[in-house]
Amino acid sequence: MTKTTRRPAWISDGTQLPDPLGKGQRAVDFMTWMRHPKSLSGRFHLDPWQERVVRKVYGTTQPDGTRQYRTVFLMVGRGGRKTALAAGAEMLHLVGPERIPGSQIYSAANSQKQSSLCHREMAGIIRNTPKLKAAVKIQDTLKRCRYIKQDVIYEAMSADASNAHGLTPAFTFIDELHEFRTGDLLDAIRTGHNKTRNSLLFIATTAGAGRDTPAYDFYAYAKDVAADPSIDPSFLPILFEAGPDDDWRDEAVWHETNPGLALGYPDIGGLRTYASEAQHRPSQRDAFRRLHLGVWLEQSEAPWLDMAIYDEGDQPIDMESLAGEPCFVGVDLGFTEDLAAVVAAFPRPDGAVIIVPWIFAPDDTLLARQEKDGQPWLQWRDDEHLFTMPGRSVDLEVVEAKIRELDDLYDVREIAIDRFGAHGVRRRLEDDGLPIFEHGQSFGHMGPAIKATERLILEGRLIHGGHPILRNHFANAHLRADDMGNQRFQKGRDRSRKVDGAIAAAMSIGRADAAVEAGSIFDNYEPGSLVLG
Repeated sequence: MTKTTRRPAWISDGTQLPDPLGKGQRAVDFMTWMRHPKSLSGRFHLDPWQERVVRKVYGTTQPDGTRQYRTVFLMVGRGGRKTALAAGAEMLHLVGPERIPGSQIYSAANSQKQSSLCHREMAGIIRNTPKLKAAVKIQDTLKRCRYIKQDVIYEAMSADASNAHGLTPAFTFIDELHEFRTGDLLDAIRTGHNKTRNSLLFIATTAGAGRDTPAYDFYAYAKDVAADPSIDPSFLPILFEAGPDDDWRDEAVWHETNPGLALGYPDIGGLRTYASEAQHRPSQRDAFRRLHLGVWLEQSEAPWLDMAIYDEGDQPIDMESLAGEPCFVGVDLGFTEDLAAVVAAFPRPDGAVIIVPWIFAPDDTLLARQEKDGQPWLQWRDDEHLFTMPGRSVDLEVVEAKIRELDDLYDVREIAIDRFGAHGVRRRLEDDGLPIFEHGQSFGHMGPAIKATERLILEGRLIHGGHPILRNHFANAHLRADDMGNQRFQKGRDRSRKVDGAIAAAMSIGRADAAVEAGSIFDNYEPGSLVLG
């Protein structure tokens, strides 16, 4: 899109939208008649851009009186109040003027939790609107609502729903399509819609990343139809997205791509803070552009760090001075047993954190690894930056021995280790009384750890000694973010590149940061113990 097409013109140009049969007005009247528990006025509220969408979708009809649009693809940023709009549309088809007796309507998302958001919104509307409360049976456990008089049934379902095939929906709202990893549920829903006359599929999503997802196919098609509506008059693309030449820091662009921003959503103060932090964080910058400016990223990963900033932590470390000091250990044993990483994090009273890595690899694979990824693995081994052992897989007894050695040398407060892939190491250490902390690698677990690591790097408080393998792993690390802003590591496009050291480092730093926040690490600290060589 160019700068002049960050949004469809009809959203805000004030023109009168076609409504020859009054169905658009009828839909607006019904939705605003309902009561909403979160509304200051008590009524379901449609902001101007939302009302334009409703009028466009339901008011544009064919000569036989049926809706022109059978598929709507709305792409708008996070915090754009898609769920409220979805709930209003679902109510139109459950009890409102768009209902079909005996029909099935659905909301669908990648997870049951996400899909249930629409049900929760609908239940709130029904319970706060007396006439609807008497007419609709709500089944919260099943995430279902039933209009009793005409047997219209609404149900929330997720991408792993086993009963998706065989459906004949009259209306389906799909939330955050960009999160769908496969097209199974989408295919089942679309096939079902083809069986139902005048059905409507309404997709609302934030922008995604990469081209290997079901959402990208829809997005690309929406772009084509937006450029030439004659391609498919039954498909309505509603795209809010910044152009390739737009400055992502320009607040005028923010307002164009976030139709509710002038009305207070999302919060502009929060966006300003986010944008300020993203100035020096490529991964956060890409997340900002995707989540808030509607920019579909070409690849599913972004470089995590500006390595020049990371290199500012290349200060010599005096290991002897750290003897007996509080220490938090992160362990990544991998899943293929071709590499393992142990990283010790030493929080200092001045707010700095020193990290020291030990990287393990089997000797017999080094030459092949070096030829594959171009990294100097043999030199790293010879320079004693890499610990090796005979064979083609990591000897976990060697790794376990190093962890025990660290426990002897330092005041190890926690050993963060993933419960999966621990291969018995975790159990043996725990049985011997070592302080194990089970640390998953999900968004929820890694998000805080990565944020703590980023903060230290950007503030110049992470001291790493310039360890070449650790640096390589940080440079290889890319981030994948969920819609809550939590992040976790993934490899870049070259799957041979390793990130194990970065994962272990973030785990150790995250646990150290949590302990520092708790305020108990340095209760008995004696000044003068921090010595950098």
